[in-house]
Amino acid sequence: MGELAVLPQGVAARIGAKLRYDDETTCWLWTGAHNGHGYGRIYVEGKWKYPHRLTYQLAHGEIPLGLQLDHLCRNPACCNPSHLEPVTNRENTLRGKVSAMRDRTKPTHCKRGHAYAERGTIGSKGELVCRECTRLRRFNKMRAEGRPQRKPYPVKGSNNG
Repeated sequence: MGELAVLPQGVAARIGAKLRYDDETTCWLWTGAHNGHGYGRIYVEGKWKYPHRLTYQLAHGEIPLGLQLDHLCRNPACCNPSHLEPVTNRENTLRGKVSAMRDRTKPTHCKRGHAYAERGTIGSKGELVCRECTRLRRFNKMRAEGRPQRKPYPVKGSNNG
């Protein structure tokens, strides 16, 4: 709301460089900075902005006044304009996480855009835990401590382990 539909020079290229296409969901996943709720952030002209709003504005023009964008794919890291729909705050809330929890549906991706695995994603406190984020966190911690890396887990059906 109130953001320019025409971006300053170079911003569209910066956004494009931070997007990863997901073949399965057709989401354009933001790989740059995220806020605490999984939405992408990009610094433009001295302010933090949401890249999903900017990609929507590039494709469709201004977001109608009084409306906000709903992620039809339920993935806040998605910037695909065809997955975004302008709706009222009430409609967005009814469609959002509260309704998803009520329906017992689980999110399919972590806040950094990694797909949740079919198994092994429940933490000790019942929360969803991304296996890839956990693996990267452990890898970086071991590397920072100068410890040798573990061997990769053997793949079932292969002769490497």
